[in-house]
Amino acid sequence: MERHYRAIFALFSLGLLLTFLAFRDLPMVDLPQHASQLYLWRSWPNVVDGDAHFFLNLRTPYLVAYALARLLAPLIGLIAALKFLAWVAVVANALALTVLVNKLGHNHWLGLLGFPTALCHSFYFGFFSFLFASPLAI
Repeated sequence: MERHYRAIFALFSLGLLLTFLAFRDLPMVDLPQHASQLYLWRSWPNVVDGDAHFFLNLRTPYLVAYALARLLAPLIGLIAALKFLAWVAVVANALALTVLVNKLGHNHWLGLLGFPTALCHSFYFGFFSFLFASPLAI
């Protein structure tokens, strides 16, 4: 892979991170729900707030993304952790697509299409765990 591609990939990644951090809210419909679920998990069970009727389901496929966000939340904040992991997922999608096109013998510049494809309906509707798992599937 040529140096120009790596430089452009790094610039796209950095620009996306700065864009995510520059705005208070991402255009993700379900991000507030994910944040409230993580907040409940961090304070669970808390009888005073009335969330003792919730239960922790460890058999959910969403656990990996939520567990990582929960680990990061005390360090950078809950919303920032979700934003950071959404950014990681988008960059990982572009990286996975780059590896795939190289493996198939196509032009590695097609890997940059991983950025806009990761920012599609899964991102907009806030399918956080699906967005996070997509690079693994590729």
